[in-house]
Amino acid sequence: GVSLSSSQPQTRGRGVQLLSQVLQECYSSLSEREVEVLLAFYENRLKDHYVIIPHVLQGLKALTKCSVLPPGSAVSVLKSIFQDIHVQVSTHKVTTFILNKRCSFERSVYQRI
Repeated sequence: GVSLSSSQPQTRGRGVQLLSQVLQECYSSLSEREVEVLLAFYENRLKDHYVIIPHVLQGLKALTKCSVLPPGSAVSVLKSIFQDIHVQVSTHKVTTFILNKRCSFERSVYQRI
């Protein structure tokens, strides 16, 4: 809790990193509403200090594995990534994230049709 709202980017980064690691282990037990709230949190964190962004992408990656991914969230996440990630973050990391998640997003969209 406190580390996620710290004024120090490194501390916030460790908080987001821990949350992302937890999500990697328990994403399958989340409800659609919980995923929605966490996606909003992570999308907002994309605007944060550049040292936090790799941990944010890690959390988003875990959330995109959820079977209850809310409708429209794939588009929202991609828009946020392209709007809010600045040049300091490795383009390779963002590209890899998008390519790896493309299949998950498509699978999620087709399951809803």
